[in-house]
Amino acid sequence: MRLDKVILKAALSTLAAILALLAAMILLLSFAFPQTMTGITYSMGMDSLSVHFATDAYNRTNKVEYIAHATEVSIGLNDYPKIDELGERLIADDEFAAYCAERNEALPEAAQGKTTYEEYLYRAVCVAKYKSGEKSGAVERAQELLLGAFKRNNPVVAVLRAAIVAEDKDTVEMIESELLGLDDSSLSAEDKQYLSDVLATVEEWNTTDTDE
Repeated sequence: MRLDKVILKAALSTLAAILALLAAMILLLSFAFPQTMTGITYSMGMDSLSVHFATDAYNRTNKVEYIAHATEVSIGLNDYPKIDELGERLIADDEFAAYCAERNEALPEAAQGKTTYEEYLYRAVCVAKYKSGEKSGAVERAQELLLGAFKRNNPVVAVLRAAIVAEDKDTVEMIESELLGLDDSSLSAEDKQYLSDVLATVEEWNTTDTDE
């Protein structure tokens, strides 16, 4: 055997051994340290894997930041079933309220008061349900997440907008019916006005749709 072939064979064997070792190390990290792999995969742009490891880390540690990370990355990926599943787990977490307060405090001053972390999440989850085909479920969940108010950026309006964009007349009518039956006795004057504005927008859209 020529010397260059011997050298090449040795080099290939060494490379194969190194790759096998790396694969074993990655496999070990994946099973033993999903928390570490969450950050590594996210920094490398491997978002779907990061969601997987963050979910695994949450299952093991029950730390809310991991399920929040998994949900937020899923939102960025427009992975609607994952947004729905993971977002609901985040909302149900005992530390959800405290986590939201922490995130809201960290918002830039210019953004404070315009929307909150929980509003962002509620909208994402409800729209994800709608885009996953759970139309009535999305409307029902959005109503639950109004929490006795009718603020701007609320999840019902988010689902309504998605339905209008999709020209989904049935869902628009479903939401309109629910809003017309909404008990507004406990709403603030600002909330009542916003509700009135939303219903006027729906009526205008229905008229335009009928004319066409």
